[in-house]
Amino acid sequence: MTLNIQLIDKCNLACKMCNFVDNMKHDEMSIDDFIRILEKNKDVLVHGKRINNIRIDGNGEPLLYKDIKIAISEAKKRFPECRITTNGTLLTESLSCDIIEAGLSNLVVSVTGITTNVYKHFQGHGKNGKQLESQFVDVVSNVERFAWLNKNKYNNTVNLQICYCLSEDSQQEAAKAAYFWKTKGVSSVIYTSVNSGLGKVKETFNKYINSTTYCKSNICFETISIMANGDVCVCCNDSIRASNKIMSNVHTTSLFEMVNSEMYRRFVDAIRAFDIDALPSCCQRCDLIRVLPS
Repeated sequence: MTLNIQLIDKCNLACKMCNFVDNMKHDEMSIDDFIRILEKNKDVLVHGKRINNIRIDGNGEPLLYKDIKIAISEAKKRFPECRITTNGTLLTESLSCDIIEAGLSNLVVSVTGITTNVYKHFQGHGKNGKQLESQFVDVVSNVERFAWLNKNKYNNTVNLQICYCLSEDSQQEAAKAAYFWKTKGVSSVIYTSVNSGLGKVKETFNKYINSTTYCKSNICFETISIMANGDVCVCCNDSIRASNKIMSNVHTTSLFEMVNSEMYRRFVDAIRAFDIDALPSCCQRCDLIRVLPS
């Protein structure tokens, strides 16, 4: 079970595939509030499971947070795993050492494309010419340096991965990305599809999900997200916080109370029954509530 905590609700990029770019509120969680949330929830059971992983990103850029080293350290004192996802632009040598020494378990760098021809459609969106080229080169260099430090100075204590978004704009470089990043010292590449359901109106989405045979996904039960202002959402893809009506704010209501509430139980029942109409608007048009049959 993963608790995804957003420390800072802002980003230094405007990735084209990001559902959060236009909805960021620039909130920032204090380090004291973060520690308080960790302490209160270290023994909470969600669906009968203990929280074993703290994700520090929440769809903002976590390396913008000035106390990121303290945050990682405090998370690891209470939970087995701590992961952050970053766009890699701010991954300097000193910051790399800081987050490794803090006890980070898993670093995921979101980079789509192994050339600027693809990268410009994703993390490089809005950049062009020398600015685009410089950003891409810097990210690759930052990742390569992190991998070197992790291996040669810290004995590979961090699992370093790349997240690659699959779409028509990126598929031509997808297969080569695994080899490209392996030569840079990355352990693996995570391939994820762009959520194509979110932008569809309800009527179109109903046709969309009926066009292929799908089965229900359990991913909705694996993560709960706490936003920088304390709002709790059932999913890290809820950019408009529609599911906050099901949950509440962690500063006024405990997570234990939320996951044991009648409203949350109705949400879980609707997911299990695949009752689209009973779900929040953010869930009704989301690919993640279903998966292709294995």
